[in-house]
Parts: sequence; C-alpha cells; structure tokens
Amino acid sequence: MMITIICHSEEEFLAIFERQDLCNIIKIVANGLGLKQIPESIGSCVALQKLYVSDNQLQTLPESIGSCVALQILDVCNNQLQTLPENIGHCIALQKLYVFGNQLQTIPENIGHCVALQKLDVSENQLQTLPESIGHCVALQTLYVSSNQLQTLPESIGHCVALQKLYVSGNQLQTLPESIGLCVALRELSISFNQLQTLPESIGSCVALQKLWVSNNQLQTLPESIGHCVALQRLSVYFNHIQTLPESIGHCTALQELYVYNNQLRTLPESIGSCVALQELDVYNNQLQTIPENIGKLTHLNLFNIQNNLIENDGIYTISYLQEQWKTKVRKIKSKLEGLCQIAIIKYNIDYQSEQYLPQQMKEEIDDVKLII
Repeated sequence: MMITIICHSEEEFLAIFERQDLCNIIKIVANGLGLKQIPESIGSCVALQKLYVSDNQLQTLPESIGSCVALQILDVCNNQLQTLPENIGHCIALQKLYVFGNQLQTIPENIGHCVALQKLDVSENQLQTLPESIGHCVALQTLYVSSNQLQTLPESIGHCVALQKLYVSGNQLQTLPESIGLCVALRELSISFNQLQTLPESIGSCVALQKLWVSNNQLQTLPESIGHCVALQRLSVYFNHIQTLPESIGHCTALQELYVYNNQLRTLPESIGSCVALQELDVYNNQLQTIPENIGKLTHLNLFNIQNNLIENDGIYTISYLQEQWKTKVRKIKSKLEGLCQIAIIKYNIDYQSEQYLPQQMKEEIDDVKLII
C-alpha cells in the first residue's frame, strides 16, 4: 500500500524514519516546521515520488537522497542550503526541482544526469555560474535563475532544445551566448536588470519567442534579426540607451505591446506602421521630434504614451486627429493619424503655453479618448 504523509511538527517528521514501511512512502509534506536536517534514512524511501520540505532551516541535504530513484518532485525552497549533494544526479526520474531562496553558490555538474528534469528553479541564490552539464537536461522546459550573480550563461544552454521559459533577470550578464538561438522552442525570455550591451543576432532564430523582457540593461540598439521573431507579442526594452529601433521591427506583425520608454530614441522607424496588432506603444521620456506618418495604420492601438519627448505643436495637432470624427481645419498632418480611431488613452505633456494650440473639438469631443495631461 502506497503511503502519503503530511507532517504538522518536526517530531512527526522525524518519527517517519522509525517506521518499518519506508519503502511504501510515495509522498512527504513537511513545509515550515523548522527542520534543521533530514535523516540519512531518507534513502530507504525508494518509492518516494514527492518531497516537500520548503520554508525550513535546512543547511544540507543528505547524500542518501540519491537513492530515491523514483523521486519526481523535490521542493527545498526557502531554506539555508549552500550546496546540493553531488549524487542528486542519481535521481534520474526527477522532473521538478525547486531550490529558490537558498544560499547556493554552485550546482553540481551531475545535475546533467537528471535527463527527465523539466523545471528547475534556482532563483534568489548566490550562483556565479551554471554548469555546462545543464545542456544534458534535454527535457528542460522551464529554467528560473533570476536574482543570482551570474556573469555568463553556458554555451551548452543551446542544447536545451525543449526550453520554453528562461528567466535570468537580476544577474550580472554582459552577453548572451550565440547558442541561445538554438532554443527554438523558447517562448519567454526574461533578461532584465543585467549589464547587457548587445543581444546576439542569433536571437532571431527563436522563432517561437512570444515575450522578451530586456529592460534595465545597457543596450544601445536591437539586432536586425529581431524581425525574425514573428511570434513576438510583448517586447520590453525600457531603461536602456537605445537610439533607434531596427526597421525589421515591422516584421513582428504579432506584436501587441512595445515598451521603449526611458531610452534615447530620436525617431521611430516607418515600419512601425506594419505592427498592425500593436495595442500598447510606450515611448515616454525619449528624444522623439516627430511621429511616423504611417502610425495611423495602428488601428488597434489603445495606449500611446509620448510624454516627455521633443514633439512640438505638430504633435499636439497630430493628437487631435486620433479620432476621425474630430473635424478640425488643420490639414498638413491629418494623414498621419486619422486612422487611429481606437485610441483609448493618450499621454502627452502639455505645458501652459501649449494649451492654446489645442483644437476646440479636442476639448469638447473627448468622450472616447482620455487625454492625460
């Protein structure tokens, strides 16, 4: 008979290992009990599939954990672990390993023997490197390594061909390996709050990529190959040093959210008008002087934030044409934005002197558009 044990005290947990039927236990839950150690006899639980010991005071795991060859889920998050046992690689059935919120400085090389591993969360530790053997985890779908001290990712990351989510924000990365382009199943990539100056051209090979977060880095540009990411829906590159967006951005026809605020943009590419699915475009606090004429093709846009730029009166008049029903007599730039009928929120800085330039219709017929001043 298979046994599941849920412990309510440290005493109950320790009493488990006095039992004669350890080989029948398939699940142990002992979260938040102040545990300081796990007995070596855990290795006798050869049928154990799930072990939950998060939010305790564990400083080590016993070497005998490697004898739990049926183990599928191991949750040791929010403890005080500095290392994982070398023979963690003997847990060949391991599918999910949660170790976030510890004090890990390294991950053992033989983690690569866990070929069934699908999800690995080692966020909020003190890791400086990931082992090259991570590339042997060919079933890995989700890798969370945020809030560590990583300076690089191993080239072998490209061998993780099943990888769908890679979160490496809050580290010290200066580059991404070219091999990232081999992760053709990658759907979400979070690399914000690092020290990246460039993205590799190979990023364009991640054709399944849907969400890319690269904010708070030191990027000056985006690679032209970004246009090959035709499935991209969200692109966040705010708080960088970007001066231009590549013309190829227009190939990202699935793009719905583009956040480029707090950069150094002087222009938006004409191709932005080809991003026909775009719903939110935030270019707050850049150096834009004009808006591209074909931005009027973005008929699904409902948030357009152009505050804190260098757009002069033409920009104000341009905004007055965001709805076709506004019948003003300003002709010179009407063609730019008159197609934008769906705008719900427009953000624009208007100082005291500029208020006189607002068309009267804009003041009176603002029923569907909220102008944030």
